[in-house]
Amino acid sequence: KVPIRRVGLYVPGGLAPLVSSVLMNVVPAQVAGVESIARASPPQKDHGGEVHPTILAACALLGVDEVYAV
Repeated sequence: KVPIRRVGLYVPGGLAPLVSSVLMNVVPAQVAGVESIARASPPQKDHGGEVHPTILAACALLGVDEVYAV
């Protein structure tokens, strides 16, 4: 089997940052051998329209450096 080279994953975050969604999506993709992972999460008004800092921290710890506020 050949793993998918690149995936885009979504992290919900309307009322609260859902760090568990980061883990539940990124870790399986990494285990499967996906080379490039991009994340999208809602922009947060309280954080200048950026992704919630907790989500960014979880992505950084997992090595995901492509995160979009969408």
